[in-house]
Amino acid sequence: MAQRRQALLGLVACGAVVISMVGGAAAVADPLVPLAGELTIGTNQLCPGTTIPGVSHGAGDQLTVDLAAVAQASGADRVVVSTQAAESCRLNLESVSFVNPGPVVSLNIAEYAFELAYPATGPKLTSVSFPEGLSELTIGRQAFRQIINGDNSLKTLVFPNSLDSLVIGYSAFEQRSKGGMNALTELVFPQTHMRNLDIELSGFQQYVSDSDGSNTLAVVKFPPSLDSLNLGSWSFGQQVIEGPGSTALVDVDIPSGIESLTIGSRAFHQSTNDGATTLASVTFPEGLKYLQVDDSAFFTSARESSHLTSLVFPAGLETLKLGYGAFAQSSTNGRTTLETISFPDGLQNLTVGGAAFYQMAGNGSTSLKSIEFPRGLTTLSIGTYGVNQDARNGSNVLESVVFPEGLKSLDIGYGAFYQQANRGSNALATVVFPETLEDLVLERSAFQQSVLSGGTNALSSVDLPDGLKNASIRESAFYQYSVGGPNPLTRVSLPGGMTSLSIERLAFSQFPSSLKVLEFRATETPATSIVFPADNPIAPADAAWLWYGVDGANTGTDWGATGRAYDLAGYRQLALEGIDDATVVSRQSDTVFSATGDSFAYPSTLGSFAEPRVLADTPVLPFTEWGVVVPNAERVDHTLVGWCTDPLVDGKCPDGSDLISVTGAVSELALLDPLTTVYAVWESASEPAPDVDPPGNGVTPKPGAPGAGGNGELSRTGADSVVAATITMLVLATGGALLLLRRRRV
Repeated sequence: MAQRRQALLGLVACGAVVISMVGGAAAVADPLVPLAGELTIGTNQLCPGTTIPGVSHGAGDQLTVDLAAVAQASGADRVVVSTQAAESCRLNLESVSFVNPGPVVSLNIAEYAFELAYPATGPKLTSVSFPEGLSELTIGRQAFRQIINGDNSLKTLVFPNSLDSLVIGYSAFEQRSKGGMNALTELVFPQTHMRNLDIELSGFQQYVSDSDGSNTLAVVKFPPSLDSLNLGSWSFGQQVIEGPGSTALVDVDIPSGIESLTIGSRAFHQSTNDGATTLASVTFPEGLKYLQVDDSAFFTSARESSHLTSLVFPAGLETLKLGYGAFAQSSTNGRTTLETISFPDGLQNLTVGGAAFYQMAGNGSTSLKSIEFPRGLTTLSIGTYGVNQDARNGSNVLESVVFPEGLKSLDIGYGAFYQQANRGSNALATVVFPETLEDLVLERSAFQQSVLSGGTNALSSVDLPDGLKNASIRESAFYQYSVGGPNPLTRVSLPGGMTSLSIERLAFSQFPSSLKVLEFRATETPATSIVFPADNPIAPADAAWLWYGVDGANTGTDWGATGRAYDLAGYRQLALEGIDDATVVSRQSDTVFSATGDSFAYPSTLGSFAEPRVLADTPVLPFTEWGVVVPNAERVDHTLVGWCTDPLVDGKCPDGSDLISVTGAVSELALLDPLTTVYAVWESASEPAPDVDPPGNGVTPKPGAPGAGGNGELSRTGADSVVAATITMLVLATGGALLLLRRRRV
């Protein structure tokens, strides 16, 4: 006995004591090597009958631990409550209070220390408190977890304002109730000078199943300012399974002071089968530079309508990463509520994960009306179903999507903006791509719209920017389906000058069909390659194909791979010679004309001119005319006789050449080649008029001249040759357009 007492005194002298109780008598605990200044409370030493100084039990098993008294003999400033410290009495405890820290600045509650998991009788523990004066507090894995068949009991949890650092371990205060209710209603973290808060996986998760009960944690007050914050997966998640109960947490207000924050998957997730979710507000602080919101962190799923209406990301944020389902909303018998999302300008990196803003409304409409991505981005990716809307008994309301100028690379995932309305309409009518965009990937069904009963779709045009270099438009990217009526998409406009363009099957297909025009805009450099699928058309069979480039240019494209007959035509250009000292005296309204060889005619401009890349709304099809009406010119002491199809010889139209006469105040010219040049024939005031063709008889191309198709043709690998057509010139009494070429490919 003397030797044992001497050994114990030796441990006290070195400032580390391990105390255990064996049969009510003091004894040295299992042989551990304690850290200097740290004291561990061992097996059952917090249970009734202990002789440790500072540990007492009041009426009703109210445990009080006076930390100063416990540590007095050793002089320790750190106390550890071991896993077995209350092993034989924890089922009966009604409260646990740590008081009077004295010299103790750090307290560690080990894993499972006060856990109640499926006890034979209901739990009694209603409150846990920690004293002012502590600087560090660590709550270990499942230390106060309650998993009960019936009602949980822990209602009150008090942390001291003196804390600098708080660690909440895995499931430390988790509450799970089967057939009952949870109990913790309010959580207030220290409000003075706490700097570090770490809440690990399921730290305060609540879960109810097989009952009419609900989750109860409605209020969480974070410290007003922190240096670091960790919110682990499921840290505040709330679920109700197989019952009509509801969630409880309403507001999430992230504290200021932190520059980098990661919110774990399902950290604030709420779901209930037959009840309602409650999350209505999420606030992020100014000063935050990096924010990562992991999968389903704020996902709400319920039978009733959701409640979160707006989302504002703070100014100054530089990087934002949103995981799968980060802010998704789902209501099986109600509507969604998130209407606005505000991104700050200056955001440099943005990743929108799959289903990040997904909305499903089971009985009503979805809610997000517009989304405008911030200026400052150069790359952007939007994952599968990123902003997908699904209205089961209502309409989808997202009307516009605007991508910012400055963006160079854009990747839109499968179904990212897909809208489906079972008994309503789809509203997306405007998609704006920036002129700075160079690389674009549109995955399958990226902007698909489907109406299954009675409603309408809204997207009427697709216009990709001129600066685009590489684009991949995949299957059904802009597919429209409507049971109740016509689809609005009538025009698709694609840029020329691209390095690569791939268009997959059904990319612009519709049921029923309404698409009229597919335009390829290029006036100088045609697309290197346009890849079409070999098995299915990319668009309705009656849509016209218009090429903005030079008629007859080689696009390096197998147009026959469209799988059907098609119309294809580019512009033809007119140059007037011999009018250097003349003046154009009249102009047609809505006509662009230049005498320097840069006047363009398209099939859709109906006998007049148009600037390159500016077509009429929808050309009258089939287009059969290649001709323009040219305003005449005046020259001092001369009269314009007509236009010769070949260079003049001694001021006259050579024999065998065609001379096109002037009709009234205009000349009507046929454009037989991609570039047509005509030469003004003037009559001097002192010269007789030359012989000309009678007005109205037209002009026949001279022998050996190119046919109506011009000198070249748009390439079509493996396709049949173009059938040569002839051109006759029809001079209308009203000065209308001439008869032009119709080019039909099969």
